[in-house]
Amino acid sequence: MKKKLFFGIALVCLLALTLVFAGCDSGGGGGPQKEPVVPKSLKISNISSELTGKNVLVLITNKFGQDVTIGEVTVAFGYRTDTGATLSLDLMDFSEDDFDSEKKWTGSGDYYVEIAILINNGNDLDEDGYGFTNGTGSLKKVTFNKAVTELSFTNFQKIMKFTPKN
Repeated sequence: MKKKLFFGIALVCLLALTLVFAGCDSGGGGGPQKEPVVPKSLKISNISSELTGKNVLVLITNKFGQDVTIGEVTVAFGYRTDTGATLSLDLMDFSEDDFDSEKKWTGSGDYYVEIAILINNGNDLDEDGYGFTNGTGSLKKVTFNKAVTELSFTNFQKIMKFTPKN
């Protein structure tokens, strides 16, 4: 009887040690942990007086050029009325040429950031636009990989005449 009890206790201890050393997890599947999918926001500081008080549309695009339409290249957007010295906005998912989307953008990667000034009660784009250049004089992509991406307007420059072809 003592022999059976000893082997029973030894078996339980061996099983417990096996579970500890095997790294029994809580159902997470092991392997590398994925970053949580979070809605993205954009904060642009040092807004010039030229934009202060105006309505602006910020476009997050995967391509840039005058030969493309806004609907073809835009992945996300943000809209703000009465812009102040700092522009903070939630980025919304742009799908199917829909600027009325209420779905927050959760994408990540490298994208162009463009700022358009809205005129005529927000129905049209002013011809002047600004693009993120990071002070280099040519457009540069911005990496969106966290909840809030912060940029300075001093790293934007007037880039083009907007000719949207929605």
